[in-house]
Amino acid sequence: MKRLLLAALTTGLLMPSVAQANWFKFSPDCSKKEFSTEELTKRSKPGVVVVLTDKASGSGFVVRHINNQTLILTNSHVITRAKKILVQWPDGTQDRAVVVLDGGARTTLTDLALLKIQGKEGEVLPLKKGQITVGGDVIALGAAPKGLAFSLTKGVVSSLRDEGKIIQTDTAINPGSSGGPLINNSGCVVGVNTLGMTKSVGLNFAISSQTAQRFIDNYAPDNPPSIISKENQSIKLFTSKLEHALNSKAENRFEKLFANEALSETKNRHDAFLKRFSNTKWSVSQLKGIGGETNFLEVLINGEKLINEENYKLFSQQLISLKTLNNKISSYEVVSEYSILKSIETPLEVKVSIPNSVLTGSRYDADIILEKPLGNAFISGGLIVIEERKNQNQTDPFIDLYPIGAGGLFKSVQAPLKPGSQILVGLITHPKGIISITKIVKVVEKKEDMIL
Repeated sequence: MKRLLLAALTTGLLMPSVAQANWFKFSPDCSKKEFSTEELTKRSKPGVVVVLTDKASGSGFVVRHINNQTLILTNSHVITRAKKILVQWPDGTQDRAVVVLDGGARTTLTDLALLKIQGKEGEVLPLKKGQITVGGDVIALGAAPKGLAFSLTKGVVSSLRDEGKIIQTDTAINPGSSGGPLINNSGCVVGVNTLGMTKSVGLNFAISSQTAQRFIDNYAPDNPPSIISKENQSIKLFTSKLEHALNSKAENRFEKLFANEALSETKNRHDAFLKRFSNTKWSVSQLKGIGGETNFLEVLINGEKLINEENYKLFSQQLISLKTLNNKISSYEVVSEYSILKSIETPLEVKVSIPNSVLTGSRYDADIILEKPLGNAFISGGLIVIEERKNQNQTDPFIDLYPIGAGGLFKSVQAPLKPGSQILVGLITHPKGIISITKIVKVVEKKEDMIL
């Protein structure tokens, strides 16, 4: 039996560059004096907040007071797709916040976001200018899981990675403290806590204060609101046009959006896709970056298809990187993709646990887990790995099917030694239905290029 390998359509979005700013400097308040844990907590807690959104929760901390406004640094993944953001102070009071700079969380080093609230609130926590010393004591401040209360964890700096841009620590970093400060015993913020990138116990990470400084420098507080508003309107307009083109079958639908070098390939891929899934709905949203010529967007695809007189439902989520030239998309790449095709009447529900990116030469787990027991029904399945997508219109791969237990499909995968991608294709069959899963895993050399 074979499964249908969906040809990925990659697209893109123009994003204006961000001006550099010199308003933010490392604080001179980072002294060489050492404090007890109790004193560190007392000094630092007034500058730490719980970040609450309609999608998630996390932590943050005050980095600057300017123009009667307070700027708060947090993780980008904490505020992704949030329609409403609140920051809660240690005394329980709350303020409405807006995002003024978003790294997009496409890699570990861009999992940063800068929030703004009106008024001068909280205490500024100083960022450390120099590199932290391996073996030094640190504490992590932030919210407990589910944002219920403030928590403190202690540990040491285990190592520095990616030329000091990422700090590895055994300090416990839970989902609630993600985005909060990692503080040394002099009271200086040495890193921004982010969720552990592996399942290993005691292996947690923070983005260094030097990297945080470079991110914050991209915010220009003196930009008039009208300019920012016009940029946002331009981005939304471009995204809307791209979404409209993807949902259109007009012959010239991409001509005003893509440069000549990308136009023909994009149209051919889109045409080929529509032949396989004619009833499809596309949704496009921008993932904001911090400037530069490479930009990112998310594409969601929902559709239906009749196969052998049975209706199938498609869902696909793609992360696309692109480059622009003269306000048109010149090149693009599918950085990450997850697609699932299932018969509409099937009772099968699955959870896919496969990383978005891995390091070259590493081993990782690829799990497709059945969410509910299915009694005595006979289930079979298979999972294969394709090293590279050499041809978007290649013949669909054959998958050998074997009886599987109630748990699902589990496979240990070896990443290639060179950067690129691996495509994992899984198939699960049941007397009442079929589920087909495709996952593109990005293979990178440096941890800073990993996708969360």
